[in-house]
Amino acid sequence: MKNQRPHKWYYPTWTTKKFTDLDPSSLKAHNIKGVISDLDNTLIAWNLKNSDFMAKQWINTLKDANIPVIVVSNNNRKRVAKAVKNLDIPFVASSLKPLPFGINRALNKLKLSRNEVILVGDQVLTDLFAGVTARIKTVLVDPLVESDNWNTKINRFLEKPFKKRIEKAKDIQWKIN
Repeated sequence: MKNQRPHKWYYPTWTTKKFTDLDPSSLKAHNIKGVISDLDNTLIAWNLKNSDFMAKQWINTLKDANIPVIVVSNNNRKRVAKAVKNLDIPFVASSLKPLPFGINRALNKLKLSRNEVILVGDQVLTDLFAGVTARIKTVLVDPLVESDNWNTKINRFLEKPFKKRIEKAKDIQWKIN
């Protein structure tokens, strides 16, 4: 009999190092038709004002495969709009993560069901918990940079015991095609 880990709210569906590991063929193999992404330290470094080439290239690759991407961020509208302007993707700002409101708004914009999307994020207490409470699949990625904004440093400290348990779970690694 297979040894199953107990379901806990802080376990993501999958983990991987970075968002670019989520290629179109792997997403389609998991029946994923849309991606909801956090912004800071997931898609771009938190201290960048605009997105970078790597994020733009990844989003264009997904768009070419008919997999839409939407950003859901706790940042204000002005910050998020500026950060994603050159990506040409929709966003939900002031999303109130870890509550599921922003995720639900993103689902409505994507016009996809809960089982057809994933949430990609770098924080357990905001991104992962928002995805779990919205009842969608989640992918926990490593933060793009080691530094954080002051309020995120508090979350990083609080999530350390959860991240240690997640790192021990080998059955949640994203499989790259």
